[in-house]
Amino acid sequence: MAKPCQRFKLLLALTLLLGLLVNWAFASTAEEGLANRREQLLATMIEEYLKLTDYELVQSKALVQSVLADEEVQRTRSDLMEAERRIMENFVRQVVDKEQEEPPARSNIANRLFYLIAKSLIYQEFEAILRRHDTTNPRRKFSPENYLIERALKRNGLDDLQRRVTRKQIKFMSDFVKDVDAYLAHLTPQERRTDEVEAQKMVEWSAKMKAESDVELRMETFKDFMRFFVKF
Repeated sequence: MAKPCQRFKLLLALTLLLGLLVNWAFASTAEEGLANRREQLLATMIEEYLKLTDYELVQSKALVQSVLADEEVQRTRSDLMEAERRIMENFVRQVVDKEQEEPPARSNIANRLFYLIAKSLIYQEFEAILRRHDTTNPRRKFSPENYLIERALKRNGLDDLQRRVTRKQIKFMSDFVKDVDAYLAHLTPQERRTDEVEAQKMVEWSAKMKAESDVELRMETFKDFMRFFVKF
């Protein structure tokens, strides 16, 4: 049904990258303009990733609600099905609660990041639902309820949702590469000397991202950006 999810790795990479950029932004430097552009790059990434995550949550909530209302799911009565319903209902409830929450001000970058991470963790629960009912997994045994919920997911648009989310993920990564390229293009000779090693690694990373077409491998390359600076 669904390929193994790379979202946790992507989130980890983004979190570490944001931490790095925060350090850059507030490091002592003679170039105030450089620090401001780094901070703007940081803020832009947070906002774009929030847009992606909001889209994923809205679409996944709608799908799970459709599954809960599905006729076959509704008429199936068993302890296991009741447990699965509670899991799906809890996911929907978390999304609704987060939608009603007042988001932090855009100017508060740290709180915006924590807000993004909280939303991403909720979406991981949806991905866990998909994995639990992915009956193509040869390492697991599945109950009739697993097969039933898998059918309901597909009947209510799972494949289309995954295609749309993949397109959004591709756009997010492409836009991020453009943001990095724009940051590099505006470096003055003095700024390039200040950040010579990091700037060159950014250039190489950008080229690699553009050359990779597979979405999962591209996410791995996105994570590689952090390996220039952080061991994990």
